[in-house]
Amino acid sequence: MQTELLNVHEVAKITNYKSRASIYNLMKSASFPVPVRVGARTVRWLRADVDAWLEGLKQKEETV
Repeated sequence: MQTELLNVHEVAKITNYKSRASIYNLMKSASFPVPVRVGARTVRWLRADVDAWLEGLKQKEETV
């Protein structure tokens, strides 16, 4: 099974965040998955981590 890696633009689209800054601000507050470094200046997020984060948000909304 191959692991899907997402760039910041794909993550923004999946999460409905309009800017890269929003995603990086969530990371700073430890509220978002940390990306994997794949190059000197390149990071990617694991699709499974982003999906799990979204599922956690969905569960929080259901309990409210």
